[in-house]
Amino acid sequence: MRRPRLALALVSVMVFALSGIGGVLADHELDPAISHIVVDFPGTYGSCVNEITSDVISITNVNAPGDPSTLWTLQGTVTVQYITETGREVVPGGVYSVNNQGDLTLEIFYPPVSDWPVFTDPTTGQPVAELHIDVQLEVLNEFGVKVGEIGIGPGHDWDIFCLTPPTEEPPPPPPPPTGTEGCTPGYWKTHLTAWADTPFSPDDLYGTVFGVTATGNPTLEEAAGAGGGGEYALFRHATAALLNASIDGVDYAYTPAEVIEIVQNAYATGDFETAKNQLAAANEKGCSLQGYDNTQGGGSSNGNANSNGNAKKKN
Repeated sequence: MRRPRLALALVSVMVFALSGIGGVLADHELDPAISHIVVDFPGTYGSCVNEITSDVISITNVNAPGDPSTLWTLQGTVTVQYITETGREVVPGGVYSVNNQGDLTLEIFYPPVSDWPVFTDPTTGQPVAELHIDVQLEVLNEFGVKVGEIGIGPGHDWDIFCLTPPTEEPPPPPPPPTGTEGCTPGYWKTHLTAWADTPFSPDDLYGTVFGVTATGNPTLEEAAGAGGGGEYALFRHATAALLNASIDGVDYAYTPAEVIEIVQNAYATGDFETAKNQLAAANEKGCSLQGYDNTQGGGSSNGNANSNGNAKKKN
């Protein structure tokens, strides 16, 4: 059974005061000569240490009792270990050799939590990750004779528990568009007169308008009528989105700056499909723009476009 999981704390103890309690780093019952040594060490704690990359062990009064000028020596190791399904495994670079005369301050570094192996806690059945820090130090007097041991034996070390092991969470989906209207690429391709009420012309270059390096660098009119998937599908929906966002009379989900940002991110990541789907969802809500002639196909449509009356959609 594991020891109770304590809150993170740096505790200062006289080693003779807490013999046998988890976290004690000296055994004075066998070695009363070292009972004056003071050890500061982290208590056992249960948390993931994403922001805690190290802890410090401090051992003071490492000298002859009552004679600070006569220094004693600490020799041995402090070892950081993973707890696994089958036992313990030393963390790469996790062995600290100690050969120090007098007081010791030692910083112990922990690996990223994402490197910790996850195992099933036999008492709870829950996944857990855990580090164990094992302290094994001998105390030698001024003549090199061993007078005591610090941290050797059960209960003379500490653990760090990660009770909720980290997982790679997918990025949250973009929020759904809040606007209620959107004209399709087909609408904008067949209603060029409506472009006059936006800052954009059918002859403007797609790459210049969006600030990207686009295949073939089509005009916006060409982009609105582009066929195919991938980048070409983004051509037509990005153009329609920008025009929808720029004209009065369309309650569109995005601002022109937001549309441009979505497109630039698609080129930066190479993920054209996600951006296309995001903009298509907003473009295909239907719209009602009055007073614009159908500039292709002969005759006026009175600009009345809706989810049923738009030109054939390309997805």
